[in-house]
Amino acid sequence: HQAPNTAVHLLVDVSGSMDEAVPQTTQTRCRLALDSAVALSVALESIRGVNPAVTAFPGIDAYVQVLQRHGERVARVAGRFIQHPRGGTPMYEALWYAAAQLVLQKESRKLLIVLTDGDPSRPANVKRLVGELENRGGIEIYGVGIATMVVKSLFRSHRVINDVRELRAALFEIARAALLAA
Repeated sequence: HQAPNTAVHLLVDVSGSMDEAVPQTTQTRCRLALDSAVALSVALESIRGVNPAVTAFPGIDAYVQVLQRHGERVARVAGRFIQHPRGGTPMYEALWYAAAQLVLQKESRKLLIVLTDGDPSRPANVKRLVGELENRGGIEIYGVGIATMVVKSLFRSHRVINDVRELRAALFEIARAALLAA
């Protein structure tokens, strides 16, 4: 079997709106999104030729919060995934950070998956940057909207999840399809 030779970077929105309680659970959107990110990263790091990383973007104290760097194992950094929703949605700055990290990776394919439940702080800049990264940067970008249609206007490849409890399955499906396309 040929290895996918892909660096995958997952950006997770942990803004204040992600504090919304998920019906029929005791969890918030943020907790389910972070749990889904952990599950996907654990699955990806077990695939030869896949190099995952996870970053949160809260907009307070810093534009990004590194949860797992490329090359790190989730088991060693699991405590970083304990995040609380806060701040705004600095998606533009988070995209720059993730793109810079992807470019540094040795894998020939670069995949960026963005999870969000709201409008970014600078939507026009986000849309322009996404186009540049896809067209000139060679980065494949997928936007996953949690009960928001905004991803349709920002990302060429997107998916909207109306029930956050479906997020984990959706993330796995996006990753599977993207890696099999390699």
